[in-house]
Amino acid sequence: MLETERRAFTCVLPNSVLIKSLRVAVCTVDPHTEMLIGMDLIGLMDFGITSGGGQTQFSFAIPPFKDKIDFEKRSKNKDM
Repeated sequence: MLETERRAFTCVLPNSVLIKSLRVAVCTVDPHTEMLIGMDLIGLMDFGITSGGGQTQFSFAIPPFKDKIDFEKRSKNKDM
């Protein structure tokens, strides 16, 4: 197992949800990358990435909704 430096991190999401005391690994990433989102954070929310018309959209909700999105089911109902 690779040893990495870890720090406590507080994350404020665009909808003003505050997530305190995330334990994050310190690493070097591309200078244009603001942050990497790990499964520990994604597991707290509904999370989706969609793209179309040349644009990509990231969407999330905390707490997650009871009903779930099934992109495979939706894609079977549309012509590509």
